[in-house]
Parts: sequence; structure tokens; C-alpha cells
Amino acid sequence: MINYLIGIDIGTESSRTILFDENGKVVSLSSSSYSTYYQQKKYVEQNPNDWWESVFYNLKEILDNCQVEKEDIIGLGVCGQMHAVVPIWK
Repeated sequence: MINYLIGIDIGTESSRTILFDENGKVVSLSSSSYSTYYQQKKYVEQNPNDWWESVFYNLKEILDNCQVEKEDIIGLGVCGQMHAVVPIWK
């Protein structure tokens, strides 16, 4: 059995997701972009739901493109360009 790791980067223009095997070999990768909104001068916004949808799309794509069982994924790393507070509520 081979173990796998997933890396997710939520960047300023797109999110990128990569699947590695335990030896560091790239098995699958995906990237998808999202919009930035300039509502008025000196204001820049992004919708956090766009980040979520982008990451979800990338995860689905990398898993659909390979023969890896979800149970063999042993780790997940996430980094992002979070320069502001993003309130989350349920």
C-alpha cells in the first residue's frame, strides 16, 4: 500500500491542489481561478465561497484523475493568502 499527501494553496488569483505519493512523486494536480472584485476605488474583495468552490473542484479533479483510494491519503496541508479577517458562521 502506498500513502499519499495532498497540498492545497489558496492564492490571490487561483487555488492549486497537488497529490503526492509518499516518495514525493506528483501523482495529480489541478488549478482553478476565481474573481477579484473592485467595487470602488481602493477596495478589493473576493468571495470566500469562490475559494471553497475552487478547492472543492480541484480536490474532485485530482481524485477523479488517478486510482488513489481516499483511505490511502494520510495528510493534508493548506496555505492561503489570508490578509484579512474572514468571518465564518453557521
